[in-house]
Amino acid sequence: FEYGEFLTRCEPIFIERAKAGIAVEVIVDSISLRYVGDNPNFWLSKKVPKAYANKIHSQTKELVARWRAAGIAITFSNQSTFLSKLLPISGRNHIKIYAVDDTVWLGGINAFDDALTYIDFMVPFTDRAIVENVCEQFHKIDLNKPKQDYRISSPPHEVIVDVGNFGRSLIYKEACLMIRQAKSSIIFISQFVPDGKLLKELIKVSQKAVQVTVLTRQKAAFARFPYNLAYDTFMRKTRYNPNIKLFHQKKK
Repeated sequence: FEYGEFLTRCEPIFIERAKAGIAVEVIVDSISLRYVGDNPNFWLSKKVPKAYANKIHSQTKELVARWRAAGIAITFSNQSTFLSKLLPISGRNHIKIYAVDDTVWLGGINAFDDALTYIDFMVPFTDRAIVENVCEQFHKIDLNKPKQDYRISSPPHEVIVDVGNFGRSLIYKEACLMIRQAKSSIIFISQFVPDGKLLKELIKVSQKAVQVTVLTRQKAAFARFPYNLAYDTFMRKTRYNPNIKLFHQKKK
């Protein structure tokens, strides 16, 4: 969530709707305040020039102040603690929910300009049960966040909500199960290459002639820490595997 063309274009629409009496709410994980573009800008990562970072952060704060003055509710969740300063990415809310009236979108798009230069996707839901439960999840932050992963089911649709418990992920478990059950092909689309158990499962099924396609972002995005670690491991373990193919998305 960062000042730029995208939020500038959204601003008059959001303010007009808020002044018309429509509830306009924005919830952002406070880690966003550390980022500049797609750069986490903390220790061991590539630093953004301080003057530029200060300018972007100042413009974002001014935008937030204008939105709040217009009646838009903005909340920054997961405020920094001593531990989060040492491990800034750990325990963050990575869910992307965009809800308008009776439709919700779930997917991977962040609200800043750099994010819109990548090919990404959002899945719309109009199923009433899904919409109502996802909108409830939207507000489950900080002390109100769920303690356990759970499913929102309304056949034929199902949404899995992952609360971020270390070492226990229902989404991860479900993904590994689906990989093991694959018969002919798998398409894996993510900002990151698969690693850990997920990569092991993909390698196993690829050895049974299942064709695995991994589609991820530009190669340059994996050049810096910490993204280079998983990328280098993936390349080392799959380089000579003819059934695993890697493709990098191009910028728009």
